[in-house]
Amino acid sequence: MTSTSAASIEPARFPDRHRLGHSFWRFFFVCLCFDLGFGLYFFLINLYLAEMHFGTRAIGLIAGALTIGNVVATIPTGLLARRTGLRPLLLFGFAAAPLLAAARGFADLLAIQIGLSFLQGAAMCSYTVCFPPALARLTTNDNRTAAFSITFAAGIGSGAIAGLAGGWLPGWIQQVAGAHGVASAMRTVLLLACFIAICGILPLLRLTFPTATEERFGQDSSLRLGKFLIPFLIAVAIWNFATGAFAPFANLYLSGVLHVPLTHIGLIFSSSQLLQVLGVSSAPFLYRVLGKIRGIALLQFAAAVSLLALGHTRQLPLAITVYLLLMCFQYTCSPGIYSLAMDRTDVHLQSSVSAWQNLISCIFLAAAAALAGAVIAHFGYATLLTSAAALALVAAMCFISIDSKWFTVRSRERLKPEALLEPVTPE
Repeated sequence: MTSTSAASIEPARFPDRHRLGHSFWRFFFVCLCFDLGFGLYFFLINLYLAEMHFGTRAIGLIAGALTIGNVVATIPTGLLARRTGLRPLLLFGFAAAPLLAAARGFADLLAIQIGLSFLQGAAMCSYTVCFPPALARLTTNDNRTAAFSITFAAGIGSGAIAGLAGGWLPGWIQQVAGAHGVASAMRTVLLLACFIAICGILPLLRLTFPTATEERFGQDSSLRLGKFLIPFLIAVAIWNFATGAFAPFANLYLSGVLHVPLTHIGLIFSSSQLLQVLGVSSAPFLYRVLGKIRGIALLQFAAAVSLLALGHTRQLPLAITVYLLLMCFQYTCSPGIYSLAMDRTDVHLQSSVSAWQNLISCIFLAAAAALAGAVIAHFGYATLLTSAAALALVAAMCFISIDSKWFTVRSRERLKPEALLEPVTPE
């Protein structure tokens, strides 16, 4: 794999600055295999474990092991990506994660389930960390947000399809294939999900990712990265703490506080996914008009207003409408945040930034969920939602402060040594 800067490949690969090239669409299919396969897998795995007579405490330990494996492997994966490149780690993730996930379908002991889950989380981390820089290498500043938006929208849509398929396939397999028991049918679907995920290796083998050597940038790029990364990670931490506080309890809020029937909750969640797809798909137009920083801040402000309104209304139609809008605003932020991180980072440091972003997100999402349970128990949902709204506003101000305090060189200029000496107007 030759070492080629992102700037040097732009004219040949992207004659139209907003057009996405063939390499992106190949990588899009890679991501689709991963999202669809593991979307189906995670929809069924806990149900399968329950069918195999694992208790709720055991299932919680197994799920926690997967999260811990992801967190523990995040920073080493980012550092390793800088040494080996993105492609070897992606290939490893697409081979190891589905195989480990498939092995869990045959593990009857809790200790083995916990160990395999930990290793699966660590293997899946290769994709989580390498996905943003890999997509960034195949795009430019002009079309990167559109690429993230399309990929995220497809991921949300594949999650909805996986949910429908996961609810229907086990029963169909029992009838057609004569599977002995529900657990056996579920295991078959889990193995099918792992096969779908591992199919991503085929188009991945045909991809190469442009790289840049670290020596070209020297210490200046690290200094500029530090000036961006610290306020960026603070903003990401606060935003994830705000969104992670309510998300795990949304179904309980709809059921226990708003008294929505269980059948209607499923319809609300499906409608929410549809709005998320529409919102994420329209994100490139919003960010093109407002810029990434202002677009992210506007969406976070809208999410804060939605959280505040949701916590102080008991009119069912209005509350459901506000909840749907909240989910739309929340997910539409993601393409802008990921694209901003890659835009402001030199090519050889993108995997490290992705690793830190993933680590901070996991830690603060988990911390928010743990703390939110105690807040609800002592003070109720209104206090939780009001606090989350305040945090979302703080996150919006933190993102705005990134441009007011620091500047970074745009991707077309950052590869040129002389660009480091010239002031650049922030986006």
